[in-house]
Amino acid sequence: MLKLEYKTLRNGNFLPLFTSGQQSVDLTKSEQKRVNLVKDVLSTLKLNPAHLYNVLFNNPSKAAPYHNTQHLLTVAIYSYKGGLHYRLPQQDLRVIFLAALYHDWDHTASDADDSINIQRALIGTADIFRFESSLNEEDIETIHSLIQASLYPHVNPVTILEEILQDADLLQYCEEDSIVFIEGIGKELNMVSTLDTTKAFLKGNKFNTEWALALLTKASLI
Repeated sequence: MLKLEYKTLRNGNFLPLFTSGQQSVDLTKSEQKRVNLVKDVLSTLKLNPAHLYNVLFNNPSKAAPYHNTQHLLTVAIYSYKGGLHYRLPQQDLRVIFLAALYHDWDHTASDADDSINIQRALIGTADIFRFESSLNEEDIETIHSLIQASLYPHVNPVTILEEILQDADLLQYCEEDSIVFIEGIGKELNMVSTLDTTKAFLKGNKFNTEWALALLTKASLI
C-alpha cells in the first residue's frame, strides 16, 4: 500500500514521496484509465503531480456515490480536452484543469444548497496554491471564479473557460462506466436515476458549447 508524504523543495513546491503505509485505493479499469490520463495531463502542463494523490487520498468526499474523486478526475479531463478543442493558451489550460480538479472538493454528497459545496471547494483550493507557487494573483482569482461558476444550477457563464467547465461538469455520462455516475447521483439525491431519466435531464439542460453537444450526441445521450 502507498502513503503520500511531501518533501518541500526550494521553490516552494512539494515533491510527492511514496512510502509503505495504510492508505490505498482500489480502482476499476475505467477509474485507472482516468488516473493515468490526469497523471499525463499534469506532466504535460508541468503541474505538481501531488495534486493527483491529494484528490485520491485526501479529498474528504473521495468515496461519495457521485461527487467523488472520480467525478473530479472526469471533469478535469474533459475541461482539458475542451480547452484543447478551443485552442486555449497554456496558462488557461493549467488554470481550468486545476479548477476542475478541485471544483467539488469536500462535497456534501446531498441535496444541500450547492453554495455550501462551493464554499467547501474554495477552502480546498488552499492545496492548489501550496503545490503551485508559480501561480500569480490573476490565476488564483480565475480559479476561484471558475469554481464559483460551477454552482448548480449553472449561472450564465462569462468566459469561455466558464463555458467549458460548466459543460465538462456533466460529461461523465459519456464515460464507459457512466452507469456508476447515474446510480451515484440517485443515491445522493434519494431518487430513481436511470439512463432514461439521465437522458431527459441532459436534454433539458442548457449546454454552452458545440463541443459538448457533439460529445453527448455521439454518446446518444441527447
